[in-house]
Amino acid sequence: MKIDLRYFPHAVLSPFSKDVKEGEFLTEIKASRTKTHFKFHVVFRLTNYYFLNLIEKGQVHYVIHMDCPKTRFREVYRSNTDTLDLEIDVRDLSGRVEISCLLLAKEQILDYGSDTFHPDYQNVSTIVNKGDILAVDKPKNFVAEVESDSLKVVPSIFTVWKNSDVEAPPYEVVFGETKIVIRLSEMNFQSYNQLRKNGVATNFITSSLVMPALILLLEKLEHSDNEGDTGFEDTKWFPIVKRRLRQLGIDIYDKSSFEDKKAQIALFMLGDPLSKGLEELQDLAMQIG
Repeated sequence: MKIDLRYFPHAVLSPFSKDVKEGEFLTEIKASRTKTHFKFHVVFRLTNYYFLNLIEKGQVHYVIHMDCPKTRFREVYRSNTDTLDLEIDVRDLSGRVEISCLLLAKEQILDYGSDTFHPDYQNVSTIVNKGDILAVDKPKNFVAEVESDSLKVVPSIFTVWKNSDVEAPPYEVVFGETKIVIRLSEMNFQSYNQLRKNGVATNFITSSLVMPALILLLEKLEHSDNEGDTGFEDTKWFPIVKRRLRQLGIDIYDKSSFEDKKAQIALFMLGDPLSKGLEELQDLAMQIG
């Protein structure tokens, strides 16, 4: 949300304008993450008596506007007090999140004006309408990251499909051009879909589905020819695999890199979802027990 103060006909309190001579409007945001949510604790610091009086009278409120371009998540949060606590599902935020901190009119104000305003706005009664911006802090950015860079990138090359064949195996892997496809039998796909929707044991699911496919891929790389042709060079997902392996110090064209440690490499590529998955299952067991 980009705000250009040049388009406001009334005085706006902000750190980058001189419309208001006294006081300031600042915000502090502390972010944290659980397994399922991003948490934000917001503190609004307003020191102009005129705007504080408008809040007391219920004519103005504090507002946080969040916009995540990558996921297209966009939401507005309002508060009548100087603190605000938010919880947002981790699936809603990814990458850069733009945060705007505002003071908005809750209703039409017929006599908007103060002696704390710049002389250009003094002795002039201005009408502001519901939703008009009266104060704005500098824009803030938050980077919503999953627990590991590998978890953010590597699973994006996989997709899970249902195999409706009557004699479908429980699990199979197809190396497609755009994605690595994990095909599940109808019963397994239903179970996977239910767990995914409920956000239950996500790391355990990653270990169960993605790791075997990665191990199979590493085996194929190990047994590819010595001319540097893996057979996957023309796929859209292979550059991501190469980049992740390079981050781990592994040369995909050096066959000795994979000897007797393909499972360990696959685990590292994903940021060790096995340990995290076991913790999730332990938590579930404690809740049930």
